[in-house]
Amino acid sequence: MRTLPAVAAAFSVLSLSLPLCAQWTEDVISEFAMSAPRFSGAAPVTGGDSLSSQKCPESPFEYSVTYPQGFDGGGPVDKAVGAAAERLLAIGRGEGEGFISSGAECESPEPAYARVGSLPFRVSSRAYSVLYSWSTYTGGAHANYGYFSQNLLADGSELTFQRLFSDSARSLPLLWEIVYKGYCGRDDNLEAPSFFGSQPCAPAVPPAPAQLSPEAASLDMAGHALLTSLGVSFHLGPYEAYSFPQGPQFLDIPKETLLKIGADQEIWR
Repeated sequence: MRTLPAVAAAFSVLSLSLPLCAQWTEDVISEFAMSAPRFSGAAPVTGGDSLSSQKCPESPFEYSVTYPQGFDGGGPVDKAVGAAAERLLAIGRGEGEGFISSGAECESPEPAYARVGSLPFRVSSRAYSVLYSWSTYTGGAHANYGYFSQNLLADGSELTFQRLFSDSARSLPLLWEIVYKGYCGRDDNLEAPSFFGSQPCAPAVPPAPAQLSPEAASLDMAGHALLTSLGVSFHLGPYEAYSFPQGPQFLDIPKETLLKIGADQEIWR
């Protein structure tokens, strides 16, 4: 299996079959997040490969990941992003191996694939973030797609709720109230997204789900929440939210609101 390098300079030996991505992903993303400043110093790096069966060598499964490098000249942030790209590439390869061994690899009406794009952000001199958008197709009426967020401090460590909120036990129930009312406040929603347990919408806010507990390891686990200089944006894929026809569901919370419920101002300095 070909692997991803830690920095862009090492990419040239990775794969000659996949060109460098000309631009960052422009997939369906929260407009609020799209309006936040991106990290202009990062360069896109693409890695990937293809798999095919002896039965149908003319129908390969292609998988690829495009990720940013250049945050800190190959330092801890670049390394953390590169490691995440490695994991995503391994997931893509696993999808391909499963598809190739399924016996249905010759029946797909369109080429099968697993692709990941990305978009880099500079929160401040103290923090950076990356939103990854993935899509897979292994047959059927349409592809599936969703998101993964990575929020990092300048030392390359994951920005957790414990770091974002000095008193996460107090702040997270308040954050959950905003999330719950945000989704339930939309005219056509009768319940919270399935990602949060599909709680019926009601005047009384139910207890916070495990995804928004002080023990949650990352903002991604809370709904692929992306921290930017403007605030935070939750990104739920169609099946994590309600249904494929309804599409992805976003929820944006401005920085000012986060500060009011206890977020650390230093994150944005």
